[in-house]
Amino acid sequence: MTDLIALLQTVALLLGTLQGNPGLPSDVQQNILNLATEAVQVSKERLANQGTITATGQTSGGDTITAAVEVVTPIVNDPLKSYWPNYERLTQSYYTDLNQNQVLPGNIVQPRYEHLSFGDLNNDGRDDAMVIVERIADNGTIIQSLAPMINSGNSLVNIDNLTLGYNVAVYSHRITNGRYKLEASVDGTTFTRYYQLFGDELRQVEN
Repeated sequence: MTDLIALLQTVALLLGTLQGNPGLPSDVQQNILNLATEAVQVSKERLANQGTITATGQTSGGDTITAAVEVVTPIVNDPLKSYWPNYERLTQSYYTDLNQNQVLPGNIVQPRYEHLSFGDLNNDGRDDAMVIVERIADNGTIIQSLAPMINSGNSLVNIDNLTLGYNVAVYSHRITNGRYKLEASVDGTTFTRYYQLFGDELRQVEN
């Protein structure tokens, strides 16, 4: 338990850093937020059903900030059996290729695991994942797409794919309040876009 409390204290300090330094570059802020999100994710996976665990820390200005995780899952030592989406589960999940076949990651579909976002995409109270995948056409062309992976409890289901284009450079990404925000560029054109699920369909939406 001590190591988990320390982990949550780290979350509080990371969030405090964001709050106390609003002038940080956007990419630095995003990296801090991603680290805090990953720390909370680990906490959820490690703890048994013990209510809410909280930890506090202080910002550089002396303000106190609190991080809390409401624990609702059993202890799971095997990440492939975890209730929550994670890297290991995504490597063993099926993705939709360009021919609409369900395939494991490999020569036809290659997830970009360095750009994973976790959060609730369909408002069912369970974390899902958004994965940027490279889908390879029969002629070898690489098409990059967004692949929402919905958490059904026993598996992660790739319910849709939305094409981004070619030569995609990703700068930041996150899931907040059911929406996926992506800052990236395609063929040198930079953009910030928002995406949301409507049933089983992923659509681009206005901010």
